[in-house]
Amino acid sequence: KRCSKGRDLLKGAASGEVAAAGRRVVPMAAAWRQLLWPKGAPLGLVVAGNLSLAIVLSGLALLLLPAAIVASLPKPLRKARLSLIAAFRRVLELSAKGPFLRAIIICCRRGSGGKLASSCDVPRGFKVKVVSCSEVHVFFVPQLPLNPLHEEEYILAWRLEGAAGEPDWNERLLSQEHRCDMGRGSDKLKFLLRELPENSRLRLRLCCSNAHGRSKWSSEADICTLGRPSEDGGGVGPLGPAAESAKATYIWTQTKAEVGTRIPLAVCRKGKDIR
Repeated sequence: KRCSKGRDLLKGAASGEVAAAGRRVVPMAAAWRQLLWPKGAPLGLVVAGNLSLAIVLSGLALLLLPAAIVASLPKPLRKARLSLIAAFRRVLELSAKGPFLRAIIICCRRGSGGKLASSCDVPRGFKVKVVSCSEVHVFFVPQLPLNPLHEEEYILAWRLEGAAGEPDWNERLLSQEHRCDMGRGSDKLKFLLRELPENSRLRLRLCCSNAHGRSKWSSEADICTLGRPSEDGGGVGPLGPAAESAKATYIWTQTKAEVGTRIPLAVCRKGKDIR
């Protein structure tokens, strides 16, 4: 009898029926109907509930799609996915500000030694702006995952351009003391990098690192740091080989706010000819 009852249950499962505690067999279609439209429930409530369930399941499916499939989606769906990720990340950020959840995250990060973090992705939008003789501002957008236990640090490498041979890369860790405020709600990060060579052409690149290793390097940026002002307030220098006279010179002046130059022109030239 037990064998025949087991065979009956297996047949019922194969034919789309659900066994309830081995006593009552309910057809699968009836089970789904009872789940989606409970008996006696108001029509408006059922429609609203099913619509909410469909939206939630569609959003989860869109978030969990592989990158290869996401690249082939239409542009509106890709935009919707980015909006969902931004909203979900915002919810996690607000939740992480609570003392209880923050304590849990800190304990998990320290207890795991960073092993619970996700792999690093290459930062995007890497830009460099010269602000003084030896200082630059570094801008980029980190590609953070939805993992609340993720942590990473940023490494900037620079080298001299135009030097003899192949110059080595110099690496520096961008710590929190170098970070500048970008305003509320901005995804972009800004760091101040100091003690660079003055009046030099430099090439810079950026990567991020954590317990799982480093990411790939970002695109490279070429800059030229500023030179220090002359103590004499200006100077005189010879013109190039195109000058009509070998004794012709240019004069440049300098103040705290501006730099000016005076270049002699040939007799046949006028100021309006210069563009």
